[in-house]
Amino acid sequence: MPQTPDWSYQDVAVRRCREKLNSSSNVRVGLVIPTGGGKTRIALMVCIEEILASPEGGRILWVTHRKRLRLQAKRTLQRLVTENADNVPKDAVQLSERIEFLMKGDLASRLQRAEKGEIILVVVDEAHHAAAPSYSVLNQFTVRGLYLTATPVRTDLQPIGIDVIGFSITYRALFDKGVLVEPKFLEPAEVRWDNDASVGNFAMQILKYAEREFVKTLIVAPTVDKVVRLYKALRESLAQLEGHILGEEDLLYAHARQSSTGDVLEDFLDEFATTPRGILVATTELLGEGYDEPSINAVVVAYPTNSIIHMMQAGGRCLRCYEHKSEAFILQVRESEMAYHFEQRWLYQEISDFLRPQLVDCYYNGRDELSAAAEQILRRHHVDGGSCGELMKTIAEDAGGRICLLLYGLPYEGEPEKFESEGKWDVVFGFGVEGGLFTTVFNAFCECETQVGDVGQFLTSYAGREQDPSSRRRFVGMLIAMQYAHMEISGKSYHNADRRSYRIEKGTTWIKYVTFHPQRLLPAELDDFLRLCLNRAEIEGQYSCAPEDYVGVVRLALPLNGYIGFLLDAGQGQELAQNLRVLREQLQDETAHRQFYVVGRWKASLQTTKLPLVIVARIEQLLKTQPDVPQVLWLKQIED
Repeated sequence: MPQTPDWSYQDVAVRRCREKLNSSSNVRVGLVIPTGGGKTRIALMVCIEEILASPEGGRILWVTHRKRLRLQAKRTLQRLVTENADNVPKDAVQLSERIEFLMKGDLASRLQRAEKGEIILVVVDEAHHAAAPSYSVLNQFTVRGLYLTATPVRTDLQPIGIDVIGFSITYRALFDKGVLVEPKFLEPAEVRWDNDASVGNFAMQILKYAEREFVKTLIVAPTVDKVVRLYKALRESLAQLEGHILGEEDLLYAHARQSSTGDVLEDFLDEFATTPRGILVATTELLGEGYDEPSINAVVVAYPTNSIIHMMQAGGRCLRCYEHKSEAFILQVRESEMAYHFEQRWLYQEISDFLRPQLVDCYYNGRDELSAAAEQILRRHHVDGGSCGELMKTIAEDAGGRICLLLYGLPYEGEPEKFESEGKWDVVFGFGVEGGLFTTVFNAFCECETQVGDVGQFLTSYAGREQDPSSRRRFVGMLIAMQYAHMEISGKSYHNADRRSYRIEKGTTWIKYVTFHPQRLLPAELDDFLRLCLNRAEIEGQYSCAPEDYVGVVRLALPLNGYIGFLLDAGQGQELAQNLRVLREQLQDETAHRQFYVVGRWKASLQTTKLPLVIVARIEQLLKTQPDVPQVLWLKQIED
């Protein structure tokens, strides 16, 4: 069953973006939200609050390069001002009239005829296009900008004009919050577009998925010719399948010049939105940006690409939350073994992909398996004993849930064919005390393309001079390895480069990002109990790491909506059970007016507790013996 989404990050995003916007009269602030994370809504809330703070009649320009993006923004604004949410001002309808939606070609003339102080903000949608000449006019005016994008870095590395990031969030965070559906990646398909039989086999593979996993499918193809060819192959293959759930009318295609129904594109896409099941084949340009259809649960990317931006735009079409939608699927193709193709984790990693790190996934069930898996990884990569000891100690003390390590390569002078088995590595921890620093330093070094003269000084600017010597040694080693990685993927020569087994499609030989995922095999009763908890992912991770440690779980109702969960170990469970029994006995014969007094007296008399204080403070939520919504689940028998 789908997790209850936690949208609270949107309020944080609005606040932080406004703080950055108010720091200067000419600042360009980036809002970096993955596809499906609600960046349009967040930006519109920023706009409304900015207008509310500008009673003199200031106006906001919302600029985009596609008509559908403009329409999408308008529709989102209409929904926003009519939903009467608590965080939407009562006069939002009147305020929204001061937001102008226009195409990028109209931006220059609108700014030129604006009165002094009239334009208080310019919003640039899909800001990775802002390096285009059409947007250069913004540099001629003193006006604040809010730049919306799924990634602040273009594939060609041209600047897009962002001065500072106001707010950003990763795909992983949105999955954990239940805002997006985490995709399942199917085995990449093979297709040769110059071979009719190969295209036919590809079409048949998609149709077989459409009988089961694929409910509503979007196929993104690179050219009009390939859109039409695949559409015809789907029709021909469907005719060979008796009793298929789809009919011929459920197979559709669209590109810039026409659609399969002959309808105008906007009407065609709106009609497809109402279709409960079907397959739509479309060009990359048509649906790459601005297409918002949450009922799609499967995306087929029918072209190989090196662009993380294209993958995020295409794959992200199936990740949006929708009623009864609990699974999403992505199927990619590759035309040759050398074509670089992304896998699942590329859609949501917290670290930059600039240096093309190799990605390794490990799975565990319980702390013992985690320790064993980590030891195996370190041993296989010949990591120094000192680093191994520190890592295993940190895992034993701090680790739980999903944890990450970054392995960085050391110089290698052996035989090329033995590099994989004999190459030596060291490690930086992507969790615990080092976790936040690691992500910040790694991404910042990528942003400056590793072009730093003194890596020690660069590290000090982030970690300070008091960093633990062992940790500093490993971080400096990581930065040096990152510089080698940049040379490697850029094709630049360096000492002993020919000794390493570098292949473009595999990524750099200098960096590996290792993720340990807990096997989240929850008991059915616990899985159902956590359904309403906004911190479900966190609880799942804790429980999966050491299920034997916990005897129960509590969920407390939050002030607005939803619940927050707490796992209980044996000591906490025994204490809670005893406290509930005692309180129920004390309340049994009390009048209604005295019951609050009795609970308050008990709280005041409590000397020490093993329980989280918030459970003690809200213990009255747990006292009912037959509640409408149970708030305590015992996983094991508790002995008084």
